[in-house]
Amino acid sequence: MKTHRLNYVVVGLFVMATVAALVGMVAVLTGRTGGTESYYTLFDNVGGVKTGTQVLYEGYPVGQVEAIRPVREENHTRFRIEMSVSEGWPIPQDSIARLTAPGLLAAITINIRGGASGEMIPAGERIPSVQGGDVFAILEEVATEVLDLSQNNIKPLLENVNRFVEVFGAAGEPAMVDIIANLRQVVADVAKSTPVLMTDLESFSNSLNATAGRMNRLLSEERVAQVDGFLTDLEATASNFADLSAGLRDSRGELSGIISSVNDLVGKNEAGVSEAVEDLRYVLDSLARHVDLVAYNLEGTSRNMYEFSRQVRQNPGVLLRGTTPDEENGVLRSTRP
Repeated sequence: MKTHRLNYVVVGLFVMATVAALVGMVAVLTGRTGGTESYYTLFDNVGGVKTGTQVLYEGYPVGQVEAIRPVREENHTRFRIEMSVSEGWPIPQDSIARLTAPGLLAAITINIRGGASGEMIPAGERIPSVQGGDVFAILEEVATEVLDLSQNNIKPLLENVNRFVEVFGAAGEPAMVDIIANLRQVVADVAKSTPVLMTDLESFSNSLNATAGRMNRLLSEERVAQVDGFLTDLEATASNFADLSAGLRDSRGELSGIISSVNDLVGKNEAGVSEAVEDLRYVLDSLARHVDLVAYNLEGTSRNMYEFSRQVRQNPGVLLRGTTPDEENGVLRSTRP
């Protein structure tokens, strides 16, 4: 009898230990192993959120959802989500709570993106929130948009294209044949003209390169400096001409007096001037009669000077030792016209 009682006691203790271990494992998995602090946030849509939904801080589990309550604000229903977060966990003032799904098939979680503020949100206060994207809702909206586009735009467009093809297809077939033939002819002509065109383009490119080279040389620093110097000299010359013109205007009276004096001098000495002109005419006539002889003598003299300079270049010692009669005869023979 005592043995049966002992067995019952052992079995009871084992069951109690198993239940305690299970409770401890659940507490560890849910993050409820220590003290917690309450916070809340507001969302317009809480699809996929329920009591026990995990609360993350930058992806790290810090708590869970305790309750969801609808709140009516300004003719709009929002949902207040009560959350329990590990006690002492710092949440900056500019942190943002968002509904996220780690994977396509993963459960919705509330992820708190930490801010950079030095001030922390006190326990029991609201954490600012941003409505997160629901993947399935977005896919549904995209599917709806695509269906509407297909029914209201693409399908009528295809019907119009089909009617256009049916109406103008048969009538436009001969014209398309002619157009294709013309296109083939144009392509053939272009193919024949391509080598000539490429040659012309190459020549044009070479001309451009040569012109660019000349322009570079023309616009070199040395040429630019020369042009600047020329312009400077031109400005100085213009200034000198201006000064000369001003001087001439100032000395106009003196020049008039000089010209008058010259005219008076010529008038008084007209006879002497006439005799001087006659003498000059006689001299010019004599020079004209003997110009051939003078030219001949000048030519011989130039040849002798050329031969003399050639010998001096070949043998400078000739200036010191002179020449032999034979050499002189040879020179005379070589230089005689």
